Amino acid sequence: MGPVRNVEDLMAVGHGYQRAMTLFAALKLGVFRGLASGERDAPALARRVGANPGNLSILRDALALQGLVGKKGKRYRNAQVARDHLLPGPRSMESILLHHLDGWGEWGRLPATIRAGQAKRGGADGG
Repeated sequence: MGPVRNVEDLMAVGHGYQRAMTLFAALKLGVFRGLASGERDAPALARRVGANPGNLSILRDALALQGLVGKKGKRYRNAQVARDHLLPGPRSMESILLHHLDGWGEWGRLPATIRAGQAKRGGADGG
């Protein structure tokens, strides 16, 4: 996304966490892996990932709106981008995306860190 130029851009930035958390939840639950072998209906996918079917339906619909899964009738399947980049393989982005989720807490503390006037520094040398 480029610079914020209008209210639509502003709202897209403000709601960006919702799209990210939808993706992260699907990765943590194994939704894309659950669809890796092909289409599944909603109850079968819920059983496969160990989720509440009703709650999973909300996530599935959000994933479909983002274009990460497709829906045909009552069956769901991974979209091409999910097959290419969210499943194990040489082009997988799964681990780096989950790494971004691990940093979520630090980003949530950004205002407090800025107020404190001293950033926490990390890294192998601790400095």
